[in-house]
Amino acid sequence: MARVVLINDGNLEPIKLLTKNLCKTSGINSDKIWIGDMEESDDNISSDIIVLNKINPSPALTKAMKKTADGGAVVLNSDEKNIAGIRMFKPVKLITYGLNPKSSVTASSIDMDGRISVQCCIQRSFENLLGDVLEPQEFLVSSGDISLNVYDVLAAVSVSLLCGASVKNFSRGYALLPVYSHV
Repeated sequence: MARVVLINDGNLEPIKLLTKNLCKTSGINSDKIWIGDMEESDDNISSDIIVLNKINPSPALTKAMKKTADGGAVVLNSDEKNIAGIRMFKPVKLITYGLNPKSSVTASSIDMDGRISVQCCIQRSFENLLGDVLEPQEFLVSSGDISLNVYDVLAAVSVSLLCGASVKNFSRGYALLPVYSHV
């Protein structure tokens, strides 16, 4: 089971649900992926993937970073200023996402006309947790949930790819169901 810890100063549900939908679209059993925040995470179990979106540095963040599994991944929002000085405590895969051209995963176009569609771009090769290499390429991810922002989409795409999701399913134009309801 892949363990993903999301660290965000906001609502985590959109990223959780979109990640599960992207994995499901690729045929990955979403029951094999645990996604939660630091409070939900078991202190005795290391995390395979840590996602840092909008955060403020804290002792809890340092503790979470130390709990990253050897060979695991840290996924950073490269546009977030508070993330700039994050310290890695062990060898991990570092995957960045954002709108700047130096990000590992970025968006080459964004359409928000009744849904959100993001033309995602893998800027440089990286290895997922299964050892498969993802080469630079572009693919489309769409969701009926207009409340998602591009950073939620890029974070979910990055995590899904690290868990073994295939971009083939995204680029074939699979329209994802709405993933978050405002109840």
